[in-house]
Amino acid sequence: MSVNNTEEFYQQLGRNLSDTMAYIRQHPALILSVLYLLASTCGLMYIHALLAQFEVDGLQHIELADFFLAVIAKPTPMVAWLGISLLVYGFYMLDKRLRGRWSWYCRFSDISSKPFFKFNPLLVFVLMFGFFLYWYAMIVAQADSASIKEGKGPGFKVFTQYAIGYPKETPTNLILDDVQIIVSTSRYLWLFDKNNQQVLMLPHANVASIMPLSDQPIALLPQSDITH
Repeated sequence: MSVNNTEEFYQQLGRNLSDTMAYIRQHPALILSVLYLLASTCGLMYIHALLAQFEVDGLQHIELADFFLAVIAKPTPMVAWLGISLLVYGFYMLDKRLRGRWSWYCRFSDISSKPFFKFNPLLVFVLMFGFFLYWYAMIVAQADSASIKEGKGPGFKVFTQYAIGYPKETPTNLILDDVQIIVSTSRYLWLFDKNNQQVLMLPHANVASIMPLSDQPIALLPQSDITH
């Protein structure tokens, strides 16, 4: 599929969007599936980007359900998707207005958009959304990881069922003092011990209780949802 100018590109995009909306109207149940897929994608991008800041390949240790729960606990990537959608729509309307006013802008728009003319317009916009979502997830993950590494986040005391030790260090102990929660998935609790600069992956079965480092000594049982 190939077009010759930006105007044709927009026209083809409009036809693709109309066909897509018509198909969704015929199959309304797809709306829930699309929203679930979008939320899961946002959660996947955030968890992967966050654990990557601690040199951990999260894709080896997380499950499909964790993606959706992540976006509930950290909705900013999803909110960013809505913001990006409005931004792209605003750019589209501005581009149409400028093309109708100045001929030189039409030539500039055609030249700058020419590399995309041979691709499906709907695919181009989907890939653009994906790129900006991952870029934003990286920004949020870098900010959150920096806060954790600098000790700015809330600290916890974690009591374990069996001993946890660090490499070349004995004896092991059952209490982790002043650790911060990176993220909690359905199977593991990821912790950062700033004193030892270690990332700990604890199965939930090994976590007896979690006590926040505050004036109120309240012990909290670990939950299977995402916590950050």
